[in-house]
Amino acid sequence: MGYAVAQWDGVHEIHWDVGNALRMDSLGRDYSFEGATRTVDGGAVYHAARIEAEGMPAGGVPFLLDALYIPLGVQVLQRASWVDSGGTYSVRLARGRGSAAVEVEIPAFRLGKMGEIERLSGYRLGWRVERSSFRTRGAEEFAQKQESVLATGRWVRLSVSSSGMYKLSYSKLKEAGFTDPSRVTLWGLDGRQLSYVNRKDGLDDLLQIPLKWYNRGGADAYAVAYLRGPEWWEWSDAKSHYEYHRHEYENHYNYYITDGRVAIFVEDEDAGVGVTQLHTEGWEVSGYQGSGELLAQSGRERIGSPFAYGQAQVVNAGMDFPDVATGGRVLLRVAARSTKPSVFHVKSGGLEIGVLTLDGIPGIESNILKARVAEGVFTIPEGKGPASVSIEYDRPSASAQAWIVKASFNIPHKLEWKGSAFYPYLTPLGGVGEAVGVVVGRCDKTVRIWDISDFFKPKSFSSCESVRVNGGRKAQLAVFGDGDVKEPEYHGVVANQNLHAMQVPELLIVSHGNFIHQAEQIADIYRRSPLTHLSVEVVDVEKIYNEFSAGLKDATAIRNFARMLYWRGGGANGAFKYLLLFGKPSCDLYDTNELINYVPNYQTLDSYDVVRSFGTDDYFALLDEGEGEDEGGLDIGVGRYAVQKEEDAEAVLIHERSYHDPRNWGQWLSRAIFLADDAEGLIFMEGSDSLARGVERRNPVTNVRKLYADAFKQETKFYRMLYPTLRDAFNAEMRRGAFLINYIGHGSEYSMMHEMVSSRDNSLQWNNLTALPVMVAASCRMAVYDLPDVSSFTADAVMRPQGGIMALIAASQSSFSGSNFEFNEGLMRAIYPSEGGNKCKALGEAVSRAKNGTTGRYNKRKYILLGNPALPLLNASAKISVESVGTVEGKRVAKDTVKGGGVGFLTASVSDIGGVPFEGTVFLEVQGKKIKIRTYDNDAETPFEYEDRLVTLFRGKATARAGKVHFTWQTPQDGDFQYGVGRVALFAASKEGLGAGSYDRVVVGGASRSAIEDDGKGPTVTIYLNDDAKRKRYVVGRNPLLIVKLSDASGINSSGAAQGHDLLLELTHEGGETERIVLNDFYVADEDTYQQGQIRYQLSNLQEGKYRARVIAWDAVNNKGGGECDFEVTLSKDARVENLLNYPNPFTSSTSFYLDVTSSEQPIEVLIQIFSVDGQLVRTLRHVDVSRQGRVGPIFWEGTDSYGRRVARGVYFYRAKVFFREVNGVEARSVERYEKLVIL
Repeated sequence: MGYAVAQWDGVHEIHWDVGNALRMDSLGRDYSFEGATRTVDGGAVYHAARIEAEGMPAGGVPFLLDALYIPLGVQVLQRASWVDSGGTYSVRLARGRGSAAVEVEIPAFRLGKMGEIERLSGYRLGWRVERSSFRTRGAEEFAQKQESVLATGRWVRLSVSSSGMYKLSYSKLKEAGFTDPSRVTLWGLDGRQLSYVNRKDGLDDLLQIPLKWYNRGGADAYAVAYLRGPEWWEWSDAKSHYEYHRHEYENHYNYYITDGRVAIFVEDEDAGVGVTQLHTEGWEVSGYQGSGELLAQSGRERIGSPFAYGQAQVVNAGMDFPDVATGGRVLLRVAARSTKPSVFHVKSGGLEIGVLTLDGIPGIESNILKARVAEGVFTIPEGKGPASVSIEYDRPSASAQAWIVKASFNIPHKLEWKGSAFYPYLTPLGGVGEAVGVVVGRCDKTVRIWDISDFFKPKSFSSCESVRVNGGRKAQLAVFGDGDVKEPEYHGVVANQNLHAMQVPELLIVSHGNFIHQAEQIADIYRRSPLTHLSVEVVDVEKIYNEFSAGLKDATAIRNFARMLYWRGGGANGAFKYLLLFGKPSCDLYDTNELINYVPNYQTLDSYDVVRSFGTDDYFALLDEGEGEDEGGLDIGVGRYAVQKEEDAEAVLIHERSYHDPRNWGQWLSRAIFLADDAEGLIFMEGSDSLARGVERRNPVTNVRKLYADAFKQETKFYRMLYPTLRDAFNAEMRRGAFLINYIGHGSEYSMMHEMVSSRDNSLQWNNLTALPVMVAASCRMAVYDLPDVSSFTADAVMRPQGGIMALIAASQSSFSGSNFEFNEGLMRAIYPSEGGNKCKALGEAVSRAKNGTTGRYNKRKYILLGNPALPLLNASAKISVESVGTVEGKRVAKDTVKGGGVGFLTASVSDIGGVPFEGTVFLEVQGKKIKIRTYDNDAETPFEYEDRLVTLFRGKATARAGKVHFTWQTPQDGDFQYGVGRVALFAASKEGLGAGSYDRVVVGGASRSAIEDDGKGPTVTIYLNDDAKRKRYVVGRNPLLIVKLSDASGINSSGAAQGHDLLLELTHEGGETERIVLNDFYVADEDTYQQGQIRYQLSNLQEGKYRARVIAWDAVNNKGGGECDFEVTLSKDARVENLLNYPNPFTSSTSFYLDVTSSEQPIEVLIQIFSVDGQLVRTLRHVDVSRQGRVGPIFWEGTDSYGRRVARGVYFYRAKVFFREVNGVEARSVERYEKLVIL
C-alpha cells in the first residue's frame, strides 16, 4: 500500500496580543491570541482553528507537518499549569452536508529543551492519500438494501445469554408454530455490538447463519449453530492481545428464525490432507468488565470492584489446567481518585509481574476529573493450576479510592478434550493459502469440532483427525460434545416490517412505542402547517432495532438507519434533513428499566473526565464514511423531545399545535431577548451585547430587548444576593413572548445565575402557551436530559402543558465560555443571517451549521437541541415596505417624523416573494429612540454601557387588503420628545404565512402643532378573568389570565414615557399588601383602530383567598380612568366546578357546555353525562384538557344519544365530572356538579 503526501496550504501564523506579564487568570485579557481555548479551567491552553478544506483531494487525510514555537519572552508570575506537558495535538477532517473543514487543536505553550516556556507562532498542515483510497466513494455505499428480510414470512425471535453451541430442536420449532421445522432457517448479525464508526462494509439487515442438522427427518431431529452472546473478543494489534468486550446495552443477543427461505448449511470438511504444519496449542480467553457506577454520570466505561482498605484484589481467569503449564498474558485496567499519585502492584503466584502508576488529581481539577485510569498487559509466569493475578493498591491517603475496571486473560494451553466445550483461538501458522492441521488430544467419536473463524461460514469436521484450518491467519475452533449444546430462549412472533423500503422523508421521527400516537400527530402538523409542508415519516424505535441491530437496543442502529436515508436520498443534495427523537435517553445505557432509556443517545467512552465525558445526539448526524463517536461534521439537524410519560408527550404536542396555529402568530415572533449575567467581569454582558448588535445589524426587522443583570438593582435577602426586579422583568418578557431568548452566564440544572434569576419554581409561572420562545443558554448544565432521576428546569419547561419554552439549545454538561460564545455567535448568524445570506429553513439546520463552524472537539457536542429540529425559522414569505410615515398637523404633514401629541400615520405595501399582494393582519410598533444605559456596577468591578430602546409610542394592528395597509394612532403628548432616531417595526400574519419589515429613518421628537381634542373623560376599563365572558362571581385557580378591555376617543397611553402615567395593575390580597404591576408592554390596540384595545396578562402563583384587581389607565391627553374586579383563588386541594352552564338553553338542535375549574395546575378530563328525569344515562361526552387556563368549553352536543338517535323533547339533568391528573406531586382526584337543560 502506498501514499500520496503533500503540503496543503502554507504556514498558518498565530496572532498574539502580548501584555507585560502572564498570569493564569489573564489569558484572554492581558495576554491573548487567536483561537485560544481551554478544556479545563486553569488547565492547558490550546490554539483551536477550523480551516476550510479547499484544495485537498477527495480521500485526503490531513496531518500536522510541523508546529513552530518561539520563546515566550515575558515573565511568568505563577505556576504554568497552562503549558501542555504531553505535546498532544489533534488534526482531523470534518465533513458536514457537503462541506469539509480541517479542525486543529495545538498546544499554545510548550517546554523547550532547556525547560523554558515557548509559545506557538505558526504551523503547517499536509495531507496524504492512500493509493487504495483514490476512488471517491459514492452515495450508493450507504444506500443499503432496498428490502428487509423481515418484510415477508413468519418470524420468531430467539435470544442467548452466552456464546456457544445451540440447537433448534424439532419439538421446539413445532411449538413455535412452524409446521415443517426442516425448512427453518436462522438469521442474525455477527454477535458483536454495531461499530460506532461508519464503515461501508458494516452489516446491513439480518443475514442467514448456517445450520447443521442431526437426525434429520426424525422426531428427534435438531439443527446446531454456533451463536455469539453479548460478550465477544477482538484481537488488538497494538496490544498483541485478545481483548474482552461486552454489549453496552443488553445482557443477551438476539437471533431470528423463519421458514420458506433457501437454507444454507454448515460446510463439512473431510480428510485433513496436504497439511504443512500442525496446531497442538491454543489460547483460552476469559474476561471481566466492571458493572458499577459511571463516575462522571455519563460515558460508557463503568468502574468495577473497589479496593478495600489494606486488601488486594484477586482476579481469576476462571480456567484451570491442572496437567499443563498455564502462563499467558493479562490486560488490566484500573482507576483511582486521589490527590496524590497511586501505585498498583500486579502479582501472580506471589511474584510481582508489573506496576501501574497514576498521577494524582490536583484540587483545581477535582470537580472536573473524577478519576484517572491506566492499563497494561502483563505476562503471567508459567505454573500449574488456576490462572489468576492479585492487585495490591498502595493507598496514598485515607480518602483515596480505586477500582478494577477491566481484565482480559489470554492463557495458552494444549488442545485437549477435558469433557466440556472450549473455544480456543489459534495463532497463525504457515502461509496464506496453506492448510494447517489441528491435533486435539483425548478426542473421541463423541467430540465434535468446528472451525468458527468466520461466523457466517463455519466448517464442521467429520472426525478429530480431519481438522484443518487456513494458514497465515488467526483461527478459532469450537470443541464440544452433545451435552454442551444448549437451547436458546424463544420470545414469540415478530411482525413483518420493511424500513429498508421506506421512501426518504424530509423529517424522520423516531419514537418509543409509548408515544407513537403523539408523534404521528406532530408529523401531521408538519405535513400541513403553512410554515413547513414537509414530508414526514414516524418509526417505532423497536422496528429500527429489528432491522438494524437484531432487535437489540443500540443507538448505532438509529444512526445507521438515518445514514441509509441520507445517502439513499442523495446525501447533501437530498431530501432528508431532520431527525426528531421522541423519548428520554439515559446515560446508564445498560439499565434495563424501560421507563428510563426510551430512545438512547450516544455516550462517550470516557466516563471520568466531565470535559470529555458526555451524552450527545450529534452522533446521529455524523453520516460520512469514517465518522463516528464524537468526530465529524453534522449532515442533518437532530433534536429530541425527552419525554418519559404520556403527559409529557401530550404537552409537547400541545406546544406544536399552538406554535403552528395562525391564531397565535403575532409580533412576538419578531422579538429577541438577550439576557446576560454580570459575573466574571464584563465578559458575559459584552458577549451578549455583541450578539444583540449583530442581530440588529444583520436582521433589522428583529425587535431586540436587552436584560443585563448589572442594569438592575441587586438586593440581599437571607444572606444571598438576588435580582428580584430582573427576575420580574424576565418573567414579563416570557409572558409577552419572543421567538428567541438568548442567555449568557452561569447556570445549572436548578437555576439561572447565582442570584436565581430563574429557577424551577419560577419557571412554573411561564403560562405562555400562545407565545412560546426558543431558548439558547450559553451556560453549564441547563439541558441535563439523560440522568435517570434529574433533568434541568429549562429542559422540563419544554414539556409544560400550560407554557414554558418551545425548544431549548443548551449544554448538558459543564462547558466553557470561550467555546460557548463561538457556538452562540455562529448560531445567531445562522438564525439571523444578513439580507441575501444563506438562510436556514429550520432550527436544526441552524444548530448544525453553527456546530460545524465551531472549533474544538468536545464543548460543542454538549449542546443539545431539546425540541423539533424542523421547527421553522422566521423566513418571512412576505415583505413589508414602508411607503410613508409621519404626523398629521391640520393640513400639513410632517413626513418621517413622529411628534408628541400628534396624529401619527403609516402606510405600507405587503407582498410575497413573487409580488402577490398579501391579505392578513399587520402588527405595528412605533418605537422611541435608543437611550444609553450605564449599569450599576453591583459587584464593584466595572460599569457597562450599552444602548436599548425602552419606549414604545404605539402598539396596534391593522388589516392588509390587496397588499396595502394603513395605520393611524394618537401619539401621547407627554414624555421625552427630544429629537432622535426612532424606529417602526412591522410584522404580518395570515393563514398562509408570515411577513416582516422595519423602517429606521423616522425621527421621534418635537410637539405637534395640532391640539388633541380633549373630552375630559378617562378611558373605560373592563376587567375579565380567563375569558371575556362576564360572571357574577369569579372563582379561579392560582394562575388566572387577566383580560382588560380599554377604550377612549383619544387612544390609550401605553408608552411609559412619562412618570406616573403607566398602565398599572393594583392587585390586593384580602388583608394583605397591594402588588403593583406595570402593563404598558401588554397593551395592543384592536385591529384597524387606535381607540380601543386590550391587555392579556397571565397572573401566576397567587395565594389562596379573595382579591381585588384594579387597573388604572391614561388616555393620550392624560385623562385618568380605571376599573376593578373581585375574585377568589382556590388552591388545588379545594378544586371545584363553578359557573356550569349550557348555551343555548333551552335549545332545539344543539347546545354547548361551559364550566370554570379551579386548580389550573393539573391536566384534566371532563365527562358531561346527560340523564333523563328517571335517571337513565342518555349520552356521555368526554373532553381532555392538559393546558387549561381555568375555563373549559365549548363542549358540543348535537342532542343525540350514544347511538346517534335524536332524543325526545323535555327536561334533562346533566353532570359535569372533572378528573384531575396527578402532576408535579399534586394528587389525582375528581369533583362534580349538576345542572338542568331543556330540549324544545
